[in-house]
Amino acid sequence: MGATERLSRRSRLVVAVGAVVVVVVGVVVWRAVTAPDLSPVPQVAQEPYLCAGVPQQGAELILGGTVEVTRDEGEWGSDHDSFRCTIERGEGAIDVLEEPISRIPVTGPQMFLEEYRSSTAEEEFEADAQGYGFASTEGPAVAEWLCGDRHVRVVISRGVHGRDKKADVITYLTSMLPWGCGDQAPPKAVSAP
Repeated sequence: MGATERLSRRSRLVVAVGAVVVVVVGVVVWRAVTAPDLSPVPQVAQEPYLCAGVPQQGAELILGGTVEVTRDEGEWGSDHDSFRCTIERGEGAIDVLEEPISRIPVTGPQMFLEEYRSSTAEEEFEADAQGYGFASTEGPAVAEWLCGDRHVRVVISRGVHGRDKKADVITYLTSMLPWGCGDQAPPKAVSAP
């Protein structure tokens, strides 16, 4: 084998190794760019807010990226009306609803508790707020909180694959309880910088 032939083989080997390195680096970069962020939803809501009191960061984690508000109606704490904020990204959606308990199909807090505690699909959860919470992940992920005569509900339809939808729906709802069932005024909607 002559020197030219060895050089040619080495060149081909270098080119082949270089191509493999380029492919591996490309796959790693592609996965890093396309892999969903599986960070937990923040337990404390913070700016910016998509609708009054509805945090953007949690919604973007749950739905996997930049989101759009498609419905923003009413206001938190109204005696006769409901607050509703719908957030969407692709086929995924989050619905946040706060309303007087008189607007839901139960005759009072006791009936609400009895109905949910007797359900095999609902699981009770606790939060640092007055009231009671229930969650279900059969179908869309749903978390509900009843406090006095107020009802707060979060529904997540088609969140990011690989996320803990039960943890997401409960944490997202509880992050809004300071104004949903507490004495704080809901923060105003503020666009991200």
